[in-house]
Amino acid sequence: MLRVLQSIASAYENSAQPVAVADADLRVFRANKEALKTIPEIATPGGLKNILGEEEFSRVCLELANGKECELRYPSSPFQMILGRAVPFMNEDHQLIGSMISFQFQEKRINNEELCAWMTDTMSRNIREPVSTIFSILALLSRQIDRGEFDPADGSISHISTCCYKLLHTATNYSQFLHLKSNSVKPSLRQMEMVAFLKELLAAGSMIVSSAGVQLEVSLPEERVHMLADAELIQTMLLNILSGFCHPKAEHTEISVSVFRQKDRLNLLVTDKDRVVDPRSLSEITLPASMALEHLPTTGLGVEFMIASRIAALHNGSVMMDSKEGSGTSILISLPIRIDPSAPISASSKAAEYVTNRFSPLYVHFADLEIQPTP
Repeated sequence: MLRVLQSIASAYENSAQPVAVADADLRVFRANKEALKTIPEIATPGGLKNILGEEEFSRVCLELANGKECELRYPSSPFQMILGRAVPFMNEDHQLIGSMISFQFQEKRINNEELCAWMTDTMSRNIREPVSTIFSILALLSRQIDRGEFDPADGSISHISTCCYKLLHTATNYSQFLHLKSNSVKPSLRQMEMVAFLKELLAAGSMIVSSAGVQLEVSLPEERVHMLADAELIQTMLLNILSGFCHPKAEHTEISVSVFRQKDRLNLLVTDKDRVVDPRSLSEITLPASMALEHLPTTGLGVEFMIASRIAALHNGSVMMDSKEGSGTSILISLPIRIDPSAPISASSKAAEYVTNRFSPLYVHFADLEIQPTP
C-alpha cells in the first residue's frame, strides 16, 4: 500500500500546485516542492494537525475514514485563505490507507469595516507605548522645571526624540503598506548608476547602526551598473530589509550585503547568519500575494519583506527569503537591468547627507535601535 501512495506522490512531485500525501492517520510523509515552499510546516511532525487545529483535524480524519472527500479551509492571514481538498485512498476492505491533499491560495476580500478595525487595533498597540512614554516624560519635565531642577543632560530629551522617531517609523510602515496594497504607487523610473547609489546609502547606514553594535559588511562590484529605477522606492526597499534584520536587544549583530551582477539582472543578497525564522513564520511572510496583517508591528521581517516584495514587483523584479539553522536568514532581491537613454537622470545623495539630515529615512527605519539624534 505504501508503494501506491509513493507512486501518487511521485506523479505530483513537479506539479505547480502544492500537493501532499498522508498516511491513514493524516501524517504527511511526502510533499512536493511547491508544498514545501509555500507551507513548509506541513512536513513537520504533527504538521497538518498544527495547521488545521484540533477540531478541524478531527473532522477531516473522520470524513476520510468514511471514504469521503473533504474540503479544508483555514486562514493563513487576514488577507488570505488557504483552501485544500483531501481525497481518501481505501483498500479492498474499505479501510483508509492514506490520502492526497491539494492546496490553493485565495485572497480574502477585506471590507472597509474590517480594515478600519485592524488599523485601529494594530496602530493603537504600536503607537500607545511611545505616546504614553512621551507624556510621562513631559509631565516629569514640567515638575522639574517648576522646581528649578531640570537637567538637560539627564537623557529625557533624548528619550522623547527616540519615541518620536518610533512614531514616525510606525506611520511610515503603515502608510507604505496601505499604498502598496492599494496598487496606487507608480514608480518614477529614471536613469541611475545603481552601484554608486547603493555605496553611499550603505556607507551612511553602516555609520549610523555601528553605534548600536550592528556591523554592516558590504560587498559591491567594481563595474558601474546603469539602469532604470525609482531611487526613492529602491531606498525604501533596502532600508526595510535592513531594519527588519536589526536586533534592538542584541549585543552584536553582523549583517552582510552583497551586490552582484548576473547577466541582465542586478542582485542584492542580505544575510544575517545568526538569525533564523521559524518555518511557520517564514511560510506566512513569503506566501504568494500575502500581505499578512498580523506581521505588521513596527519591526520584524514580516511587513518589511512584504513592502520590499511589492516594490521589487513594481520594477519587474523579485524578492526571495530563505532561512535555515546553521546558515541563518538570507533575502535575495533581483532587479532587471533596463536602459533608456531618453529617461531623466536621477539625482543621488552622498553618505554625509543621509547622516546629517535629522529626518533621514535611515534614522526613521532604524528607530528601534534608539540611536537617533536629539533636537
